[in-house]
Amino acid sequence: MTKIRYDIVLASYNGAKYIEEQINSIVKCIDDCKTATINKFIITDDNSSDDTLIIVKKLAQNIPYLYLYTNEVAKGVINNFQNGINKTSSEFVFFSDQDDIWDEKKITKTIEILLESEDENKPLLVITNINFVNENLSLLSSGHDFDRYSPSDELMTVYRSFGQGCTMAVNRKLLNFMGQIPKEAVMHDWWMLLIASNFGKVRYITTPLLNYRQHSNNVCGGTKHNNIARYFNLKNQRQYMKSLSMQSGKFVELYHDFFTEKKSLDAHVFLSQINNKNIIEKISFVFSNKVKMKGLKNRIKLLLQMLAI
Repeated sequence: MTKIRYDIVLASYNGAKYIEEQINSIVKCIDDCKTATINKFIITDDNSSDDTLIIVKKLAQNIPYLYLYTNEVAKGVINNFQNGINKTSSEFVFFSDQDDIWDEKKITKTIEILLESEDENKPLLVITNINFVNENLSLLSSGHDFDRYSPSDELMTVYRSFGQGCTMAVNRKLLNFMGQIPKEAVMHDWWMLLIASNFGKVRYITTPLLNYRQHSNNVCGGTKHNNIARYFNLKNQRQYMKSLSMQSGKFVELYHDFFTEKKSLDAHVFLSQINNKNIIEKISFVFSNKVKMKGLKNRIKLLLQMLAI
């Protein structure tokens, strides 16, 4: 019986400080996994100007499945990951950042859930939990509360993403369904989560299987913190809502005919038309059953974002 094969896509950019440590941690995961076989460990580099390429090329001399692809000009995070996705061919694909540390069992446990949850016709996405750590890997906080904020609920994924892309693995059906990630997507991981939560399945592993390093060069943060000043930064809230509106509009445009229920479709349509909604409509919408959020604070935050438009 042929073993299931998987690919890993790591998007790099000026990651010389941490990338060797990350690659070595992933290699340990690959060696640990006995239920599936690595096909390609793809590193797609976005025109780094530091020693990232030198480090990766040196490591590749002793890692036969490690492939390096470079962009002649910087393309940004989403397009860089898309370049990596385009190089994959296996049934399952993992995503990775350049500066984290994977737990030795991350691939093994994720493959178990992927195989257990695989459906012949459905996109599938698996998220593993994480530990937030500082630059020296000292623990800052532990994990997401997936049971409270369900990443499988399509009404929740309308307004926020759950789990970082570096924690995700997907099946080929999701990638085929998705095609190219549109420029309107807020981030590649959120876009994949929208597809899986609406048209397939989302599974998550509550055990932290990744040390998510927090430092000044993170493209996207993730530490647990509540800064009330962020709620009232109208410029940021306006930009966020514009991005969310564009994402929902494109999602409706591409996938309208695939919705079998209107649970999240109405919410995406409303967001895509947010510029044409008055204050009363926005307030009514936020406090309706078309919005699913945990706690009054999150509803108020959403309302502030809508009012900022």
